[in-house]
Amino acid sequence: TTAVVIRRIIGSLKKAGLVEVHSGVGKTTLTRPPDEITLLDIYMAVKPDSCDWVFNLHRNPNTECYIGARIFEAITPPLQDAQKALEDKLSSFTLKDIVNKVMEME
Repeated sequence: TTAVVIRRIIGSLKKAGLVEVHSGVGKTTLTRPPDEITLLDIYMAVKPDSCDWVFNLHRNPNTECYIGARIFEAITPPLQDAQKALEDKLSSFTLKDIVNKVMEME
């Protein structure tokens, strides 16, 4: 990835209160221990503000189209269930869990 992408992610994590950025030193530290930061915390911090959920639906379907006129009503409930399941699962893992898993892979 590029430095721009990394800076953007770090900026989002800082805005969410998950990291502190020490200017001039180029050092970034966690604001809480890794076992107190869930993957849901990280997901919520880095997802775009304009994105309500992980599924990005076309915002202007053709209302003259039989499917387009009905698609949001039909697809929203299962996608909301899927979003809830994702968030529930992410909340069950911490950053420490991921670090430990990576360390096991050595």
